[in-house]
Parts: sequence; structure tokens; C-alpha cells
Amino acid sequence: MIRNNLKVAVGKSGLIVREIALKSGVNKRTIDKWLGNEGTEPKVIDLYKVCSTLGVTLEEIVDGEKGSVYLRLLMEKRGRPRKRAEQIQPIVKVLEGLDETTLKVVEKMISALQ
Repeated sequence: MIRNNLKVAVGKSGLIVREIALKSGVNKRTIDKWLGNEGTEPKVIDLYKVCSTLGVTLEEIVDGEKGSVYLRLLMEKRGRPRKRAEQIQPIVKVLEGLDETTLKVVEKMISALQ
């Protein structure tokens, strides 16, 4: 589901994977794995960065309401407790509403915390 939706978004964007990697900060090989037959599961933050670069929402890539459930499960699978996932979801919604310039500033701030 994610792989197919991501392929469609990449196609519509007119960008090549190398450009997406450069703009999003996500390794090209990682994106290639998501799009390829390996179909590896993306980390939520990396998928968010790619979605932002492509101009789509996480929900569009992971398929609407089912996407919210999938994101929660994916975050839990990565070792984050459910409470943590519930704390992060409102932040993601705020980030999705930011304009491109503000989002880049926030990305730099978050990167500095890591």
C-alpha cells in the first residue's frame, strides 16, 4: 500500500529519487528500498520528510483513516509506547499545516536536538 502510493506521489512530483533524497535529507538508498521489491517499512519521521518534499500528507501515502491506524502501529512497532504515539500525532498534524519556509526552520530545530 505505502509503496504503491509513494510511487504514484513520486511520479506526480516530477522529481527523481536523487532529488527527493537531497531535498528531504533521507538517504537515496533508503527511498529506493521503500519503492523497490524489498518494500521495507519506513521510519515515520523519514516518511514524513519525503511526504513533505513530495507535497503530500502521510495520510495520503498510508491511505486515509487506515493510515492513522497504520502510523500508530508503526510507531509502536519501532518501540515507542502507545502514549508516545498519541502525543506525537497532534504535532504531526501541526507540521502538516506549516508553509514550506516555516517547516524548514522547524526541521533544522529538530535536527539540532538529535
